[in-house]
Amino acid sequence: MSPRQTRTEAPTARGRIDARIVIGAVLVLASVAGAWLVLSTGQRATPVYVTTADVATGTRLDPAALEIARLDLGERAGAYLSPGAAIDAAERVAVRPIGAGEVIPLSALGSTVDEGTLVVVPAAGGVPASVGPGSLVDLWSSAPKSAGGAHEPPAVVAAGAEVVRVDAPTGAFAATGETRVEVRVPRAALAAVLDAVARGAQLTPVPAAVAGAR
Repeated sequence: MSPRQTRTEAPTARGRIDARIVIGAVLVLASVAGAWLVLSTGQRATPVYVTTADVATGTRLDPAALEIARLDLGERAGAYLSPGAAIDAAERVAVRPIGAGEVIPLSALGSTVDEGTLVVVPAAGGVPASVGPGSLVDLWSSAPKSAGGAHEPPAVVAAGAEVVRVDAPTGAFAATGETRVEVRVPRAALAAVLDAVARGAQLTPVPAAVAGAR
């Protein structure tokens, strides 16, 4: 090999070594940055309570149905129930439905709640699949007219009623049986709901979020 060939190949070898050093340095820096990000996020995380099951309105929180999660909630951390929250046990009553897996906001808790009145109503046409215990629904009523078999235009008789139980027919009665829904009706709407049931009105529970979007 001539001296000229040696001089030509040497810079190429050095270039390859320099590239390896640069790549290695970049990988090290990326690893350090990733570790710093993980540590930084962990330091900002706040322990808060999360429900493991649905909690109905008026139900006192059961410690056995809670678990602790560490979340980065930022400035909102103080708005949620945490192990260090100064809240008396008497004030840990759900004033609205709390879904399973939900971080518990302090605004959803109180010491007393207007639990309303439990009423079982027939659900014309069944209920949507999204409706279940803890769901908030508007009860729409369509009362029968005095003659002709027609019905009056539908109207809301109870807004924001909470579903406690859905009793849907199964097996051989699934096609012909009647779905009945147990709901917690606000006391102010109780008379209208009972009147609709007594008159044989068709009652339809509509998810409150959907009804409110119209």
